[in-house]
Amino acid sequence: MARRRDKPAQGTPLIVRRVVRHGGHHGGSWKVAYSDFMTTMMALFIVLWAASQSEPVRQAIAGYFRAAHVLTTSGHGSTVLPESPPPATVESEPDDFAALRQAADELLQLLETDPLWSEIKDQVLIDITDEGLRIQLVERDGRLFFDIGSADVRPATARVLALIARVIQRLPNPVRVEGHTDARQYANRGAGYTNWELSVDRANAARRLLETGGLRTGQIRQVVGHADQDLFTPADPLDARNRRISILVAALQRRTSEAHRTATP
Repeated sequence: MARRRDKPAQGTPLIVRRVVRHGGHHGGSWKVAYSDFMTTMMALFIVLWAASQSEPVRQAIAGYFRAAHVLTTSGHGSTVLPESPPPATVESEPDDFAALRQAADELLQLLETDPLWSEIKDQVLIDITDEGLRIQLVERDGRLFFDIGSADVRPATARVLALIARVIQRLPNPVRVEGHTDARQYANRGAGYTNWELSVDRANAARRLLETGGLRTGQIRQVVGHADQDLFTPADPLDARNRRISILVAALQRRTSEAHRTATP
């Protein structure tokens, strides 16, 4: 028997329901999978590219990921990661700077093995500047590398300088040692003894320990005292961090302008 289709009463709205079925190929999940695949392929490409580069480039890349406290900057600042240069910049950087980066990384690893490191890690700043590898021993209130108003070194200073000497003695680069003071006027050693003399005496004390630690005769080319004329924190001339020793391992060649772009914190 045929089913009867009743007509809707006059005035009653006719409701039509349509069921829309989506095929699996119209969904968006495949896009996520494809994106993951492309990301994986890009990472593989980068790894293969890095493996095909020269040894200095590979060392520079490895140093970037390992050197957690190495700072790359032309000014002063706290210890941070170095900048991540693009491939063309890394390739244009002289091998000399790659060797200095590797030395910075080795020094950091050596310092981290010393039990003293946990106490002074925020006082040893290692960075790459346009001039070369710079290592700074920065004073802090209550934690000093030198006796107050004196060039007499503390035991911690001797230990750190011995570790520094162990690394940089293998480099052919010349070394400059600099002493700095804060802006407090020196008045405890008689007439004629000022922050100029104090900064030079501290730099010379550091020089002697570096040479005792193994630096070659003639590797240190300059010993300089700056007194309070090159402050670490110019906004606060009395800040203890202005009192510091700076050891510069000078680069043998200059970087190109593209290769020494730096990031400051």
